[in-house]
Amino acid sequence: MLKKDFKTGDIITPEFLNALQNLSFEKGEDEVEGLPLPPKYGEKVQVFRTEQGAVNLSSASSGFAIVEHYGSPTSFQPETITIDGIGGNGACTILLVTRGTDYPVTVSLPQTSSSRKEISIKGGSSVLLTEFSYGGALVWKYYELETSPNPSPHSINLPYSTSITLGSYDPNFSDIVSDIKVKKGLVDLTFDFMVDTSNQSFGGTFRVQLYNKSTNAEIETRDMSNHLNGMAPGSSSLVPMSIRFVTSVDNASNLSIKARFSSQGGSVAIKYVNVSGVWITNS
Repeated sequence: MLKKDFKTGDIITPEFLNALQNLSFEKGEDEVEGLPLPPKYGEKVQVFRTEQGAVNLSSASSGFAIVEHYGSPTSFQPETITIDGIGGNGACTILLVTRGTDYPVTVSLPQTSSSRKEISIKGGSSVLLTEFSYGGALVWKYYELETSPNPSPHSINLPYSTSITLGSYDPNFSDIVSDIKVKKGLVDLTFDFMVDTSNQSFGGTFRVQLYNKSTNAEIETRDMSNHLNGMAPGSSSLVPMSIRFVTSVDNASNLSIKARFSSQGGSVAIKYVNVSGVWITNS
C-alpha cells in the first residue's frame, strides 16, 4: 500500500491501519509499511558466508564486509574461494575468515569484466583484502593473517624388545634406544624399562643419558644409582624405572637414549624398553 498525504476529513481505511501493524525494513520508502534504515546503516559490518566456495557481495551496503568460509575439517586438498559483486558503493574492504581449512586456499577476485586476480594464502590463515579502482580495473592489496603458531604435537612411540647387558666399569655409554627423529621445537620423552639386577653386586653407578646424535652432544644425564644400590646379586629382581626427559632442539635432530653401569664385577640387563611422548614444533 502506497503512502498518501491525509487532509482533514479524509477517511483512514482499515487496510491502512492494518498495514501500520506490519512494519518492515524490507518495504520501500514509498510504502506505508516501510521503515527508514537506522542512522549510519551504511557503516555497519555485514557478514556473508560462502556457498560451494563462492560468495557475491553485491548486496553489501557498507564499505566493509566479513566473509566466512567453512571448509572441510578433514580434507587437505587446496580450495578456491571466488568473490564477486565488488564495486560501486559496496564493500571495498573484505576480511576473509577461513574455518576448518588447514589446506592452502586460493582467493579469486574480479579485476575487470574479463580478468581476475588470484591470491594464495596458507592453510588455516585468514586475509584482509582491499581494493581501489584505477584505469577501469580493480587493484587489490592483501594482508595475510596467519594463524598463531599453535604448537603441533607429533607422537613418538618406539617399543624395543631387545635386552641389553651393561658390564662393569665400562667407561662408555651404550645406546639403548637410537634414531629418535624430531624436528625443531620442544621434545617430551618418557623412557620406560626394566632393570634385571641378577648379576649386580654391591651397588654401583647407573646413569641414563639423553644424547643428540646430530650435534654429538649430551643433552642430560640422570644418575639412577639409588634405585639399584642394595640389591643382592642372584635375586633375579626386575626393577621398573621410568625417566622423563623434556628438552628443546634448535633444528631437526636424531636423538638417542644411552646408559652406563659401573659396578664391582657385576652387570645389569635392561629389558622391556619403551619410549613414548611427543615433539612439538614451534616453526
